[in-house]
Amino acid sequence: MRLPTFDGTIEKWASFLDIFSSMIDRNDNLTPVQKLQYLRSTLTDKAAACIQSLSITDANYTDAIELLKEKFDCTRCIILGHCDALRNIPKLSKDSPEALGNLVDTIRQHLRALKNLGESVSSWNSMLVSIILSKVSSDIAWLWELTLTDRKRMPLYTDLLEFLEKRANCAPASSPAPAKPSRPESPRMRRSRPIREHAFLSSDTQQCPICQGGHGIWACGEFQAKSAKEPLLKTRLSAVIA
Repeated sequence: MRLPTFDGTIEKWASFLDIFSSMIDRNDNLTPVQKLQYLRSTLTDKAAACIQSLSITDANYTDAIELLKEKFDCTRCIILGHCDALRNIPKLSKDSPEALGNLVDTIRQHLRALKNLGESVSSWNSMLVSIILSKVSSDIAWLWELTLTDRKRMPLYTDLLEFLEKRANCAPASSPAPAKPSRPESPRMRRSRPIREHAFLSSDTQQCPICQGGHGIWACGEFQAKSAKEPLLKTRLSAVIA
């Protein structure tokens, strides 16, 4: 198991101390010097600066633990640290399932730690609802408002977290596949396409194809004269026009 690190963030102190004590401090197979070496390897930033002046000796291991406890083992400061962390959670830039899930997990972790420190979190209901709503978009807040059956009564913050968790568990909508661009028609394809040519103009134009007059072919005197002499011509023309 990998040792945790501690950078001086006060709300992380209790968790760090419990794990370090279990793995290193209560390990009888390690000497105090070895324990101090492990301790220094896990500290960064403010926490490391707290014991940096101590040389690595057997006697200084106990002093190092005491110095860290004096600085970070303060229940009041730890509680305030968790409260500050809740207020300082950044507002979500997007309402993706992953972002909503991370928000719910972070809020629950801080609230669970506060409960373990003896705080009556349930009595903070209205404040917690306000804090949580300030971290999501107006669209998410509006959707949650639609689920409320009694708009005059303050809902529970736990119900709000459950709503956000359900949204987080929804799979992101799949985006539609982009339309394939139409393939340009090659000149060869255009040449192979059959071209239909009409021998006669439609009747809507009212232009006779025989004499070019402004009437239909059946009203053309010249056509009537020809068809009287050649009945087969009229029959063939009727078949073509049909």
